[in-house]
Amino acid sequence: TDVLQGIDVDIEAGSFNVIVGESGSGKTTLLRILGMLDTEFAGTYRFGSVDVKSQPDWYRDELRANNIGFIFQDGQLFAHLSVRENILLPVRLQAPRSERKVARQRLSEIAPLYFKQEEIDNDVLS
Repeated sequence: TDVLQGIDVDIEAGSFNVIVGESGSGKTTLLRILGMLDTEFAGTYRFGSVDVKSQPDWYRDELRANNIGFIFQDGQLFAHLSVRENILLPVRLQAPRSERKVARQRLSEIAPLYFKQEEIDNDVLS
């Protein structure tokens, strides 16, 4: 089934974007392609100047790891880590020391954007 047809998307670095649509309209498929998790599609995908489909798996893995963050809708978190630790894991693994030092504080500051106050009060991050 052709789900995405005639899609032409430009996403600016550092921008915040939202993809909306009805169930079955291709949102997840598009996100899988943009996240380099799916390369079985017709057409082209350029990430910056890189033709993603022509790159080997290891290259796409590194490009994704260095440029794209995911929060999966079905909660693919590490069960042995708290929500806070899951969120901070990419920062711990890849961010410069200066960012790692302030990551916990920054997470506390932005948590109200993503969690209800009641959830924060009940320590959802722990």
